[in-house]
Amino acid sequence: MKGEELKGKLVFCPKCRAESKLNVKKTYDGFKHIGFEYGCSFCGTLFEEGDIPFADENILRLEKEAEREVCEDCAQYAKNLWIQKCMITNKKVSALDGCEKFEKRKPGSAANKDFF
Repeated sequence: MKGEELKGKLVFCPKCRAESKLNVKKTYDGFKHIGFEYGCSFCGTLFEEGDIPFADENILRLEKEAEREVCEDCAQYAKNLWIQKCMITNKKVSALDGCEKFEKRKPGSAANKDFF
């Protein structure tokens, strides 16, 4: 398949590690069409025509099903309007950060501890 037929196919970008649609752009020399550029829709990384990393549906399904240990799901994660904080390290964190001290939050427990 070439060019327009590949537009919108799923790729797994090795640079941004994301599943995205293949971005296909026509390239020109003046007014003459000379080929296509293939790239990641998210980060813009360009791929060679023969080395496009098409997404393997089985691998992507397994990665999505794998449980992620992120601060937002940790029992020691606390946030309010101004700051997000880890109660173990007492440092600022973001919801998608992670660490080796992760403790799974119990179902039904408060997601936001009050740390005032």
